[in-house]
Amino acid sequence: MLIIVIVNKKRFGKYYKLKTFYRDFDKDSYGNFRDSIHAYAPPSGYVLDNTDCKDNNANVHPGATEICDGIDNNCDGRIDENKPNALLVALGSLDICKTGSVTLETNAGPGYTYQWRRDNIPILNTTKNRYIATITGNYKVVVRDSTGCSTLSNRATVINSCTLQNSKNSSIQSLSKDLLVYPNPSNGNITVTYYSNSQGKILLKIFDAGGKLVFTSSEATTKGSFVKKLFLTDLKQGVYYLSIYNNEEEKHIGFSIVR
Repeated sequence: MLIIVIVNKKRFGKYYKLKTFYRDFDKDSYGNFRDSIHAYAPPSGYVLDNTDCKDNNANVHPGATEICDGIDNNCDGRIDENKPNALLVALGSLDICKTGSVTLETNAGPGYTYQWRRDNIPILNTTKNRYIATITGNYKVVVRDSTGCSTLSNRATVINSCTLQNSKNSSIQSLSKDLLVYPNPSNGNITVTYYSNSQGKILLKIFDAGGKLVFTSSEATTKGSFVKKLFLTDLKQGVYYLSIYNNEEEKHIGFSIVR
């Protein structure tokens, strides 16, 4: 909105130059560039400055202290730029099959406090920037600075390819020499070897850790060794279970994808 106010150019023997003034609604001495007038002297509630980015809040203006409140306090175009970093990294393999654990680490900083979470549930007494994970799950950490500003980290998924769990659609049995998956862990490209006791068709099904069917294939086989390469590049990192159905026979095996 632009308003032009004309007053006498000469007053008390002094000449005034026409200027642009900006509305300062919150009276913090910083004006709103969208609301201006032309005048020879500043009307009440107007200032020469036009850099206020939130003219209804006197605590928001250029040079103000940036606090963690979800708004741009200092009008620099950034919001909560002083929030602590929270980059979670694994100091080892996220597959704890052989190691039994993996150390997770995030940023350290003066006055920082930490709260680790597993599957979005806070873990008790986890107040350091390192945590040793011995259980599978999705891990994150909340990093909080001395002002109370906090950041939630990225996710790290810990798996255990040695552990076979029950799924909704299949009962996972002990590993059998008749059914093998390799390499294990893999990047998603695996080879399945299976010894068939009969000729006919077999059904391959792959389930994720929650029991959801994510892959199925019907294959012809003869009595003896069956070898099939699978390219599971569309599957995410995690633990999966392969089930083979051959007439009345069922075989099950677990494997993991790590990227």
